[in-house]
Amino acid sequence: MANQVKNFIKIVKSIINYKRQKVKVSNLPYFISIETSSICNLRCVMCPQSSDQDFVKRNMKLDLYKKIIDDVKGFATDVDLFSRGEPLLNPDIFEMIRYTKESGLKARIHSNGTLLTKEKGRKLVESGLDTISFSLDGYDKETYENIRVNANFEKTIENIKRLLEIKQSLNSEKPFVMIQNILVSTLDREQATEGINFFREYFKGLPVDEYKVIEQHTFAGLVEKEGEAGLHNNYVVCKFPWYAMFFLSDGTLVPCCNDWYAEYPLGNAEDIKCSDAFNGEAIQNLRKNLLTESGSKKVSICAKCDVPYRQTAFEISFKNIKNIKSFLRQHLFK
Repeated sequence: MANQVKNFIKIVKSIINYKRQKVKVSNLPYFISIETSSICNLRCVMCPQSSDQDFVKRNMKLDLYKKIIDDVKGFATDVDLFSRGEPLLNPDIFEMIRYTKESGLKARIHSNGTLLTKEKGRKLVESGLDTISFSLDGYDKETYENIRVNANFEKTIENIKRLLEIKQSLNSEKPFVMIQNILVSTLDREQATEGINFFREYFKGLPVDEYKVIEQHTFAGLVEKEGEAGLHNNYVVCKFPWYAMFFLSDGTLVPCCNDWYAEYPLGNAEDIKCSDAFNGEAIQNLRKNLLTESGSKKVSICAKCDVPYRQTAFEISFKNIKNIKSFLRQHLFK
């Protein structure tokens, strides 16, 4: 309970600094994202991995990962071990999860599920991983494989089913498992909802903790999005720079998970501490620009981003009790 109270205070402090529009903040980031791999075996239509603009594909080295964890464990609470790539492509991913948990931090990954063998599934459950999420867009082979290019529908859902069976057989509460459908141009809300209902039935009796339909990201304008679903006209200041920091696979520190090409670098984990960068001149200038819509247009990674115009622009939406329960379980309760 003591840790939960401390974590809650960290979250509240970041919210207060954000609400007061502080450019120099009194809190440190409670959320950290570390890109364990920028390599992916799929070329999904809504992902910059499938775009013409290329970037270096690499796995983060274990020593560098541990260095980052050692740096942030005194103030962070949550770590995402993924970003541009598939985390299961990094052979050190299980050691990374283990090290994160031993450092007293929550660990989460998002996986496309295509590489999830029985051995890897057992390792994930036994690692103490807190959350794993999967995007299963559509509910039939044709729709799914047209979106998730290079994936096999039957194999992927069987991989996830096997993970759930392992979790059940071990009577483990972890990981928290999320199944989601993303609203892409070829998948409207009605179809996505039908897909969720299909997977509810397919995984019936197995420990899936949450099903959800989510809006497509534009990855700060790198991917075009058809339609205005989930958007509004009012500009809302992005909260990311007030509570989070992101490390790319080479250790480059950036202020946003959508900064795929390090357009706004804050330094590198090899020679700068996250705590120093979080109140450095560069991020203070970013926060100052983001306080106004016109200012945000001066920042390349923010100018075309849809996050400030999304109905769920904040990290958590309190539209219904399910969102509140999910937030509390993922961020506060172990």
